[in-house]
Amino acid sequence: MFKVEDQVFIRKNNINKKGIIKEIDEENKKYKITYFNEEGNRQIEEFKNKDITKYKEFPQTLEIKIKYFDKQLTKIEQHGNWIDLRSAQKIELKAFERTLIPLGVAMQLPQGYEALLVPRSSTFKNFGILQTNTP
Repeated sequence: MFKVEDQVFIRKNNINKKGIIKEIDEENKKYKITYFNEEGNRQIEEFKNKDITKYKEFPQTLEIKIKYFDKQLTKIEQHGNWIDLRSAQKIELKAFERTLIPLGVAMQLPQGYEALLVPRSSTFKNFGILQTNTP
């Protein structure tokens, strides 16, 4: 089914990564696969057949369900791998003031995925607002 140098997608425990098969143990149906871990370091680990799929077989489009808490909110447009979120209400801040800004939506992601909220570079430039919990 697989051969050395095949690109595969690993789905095991916390690992949801693309990797490359480096060695195959035909007898035990195990594969040594190299991939980059969360810190960006190359890692080689052994996986069973059930933990991997051919990379080209992995769905390229994933469904993200969005629930709106207010029917008046502008619908979110998705552009590639990014979704632009916006405040659900008008907020005015004074200098050095802090507040939570409601987005007015909830997202349901496919199992094994996470969403990261990161600021656009223009948010600080245009509005002087910093997001403090960015990765």
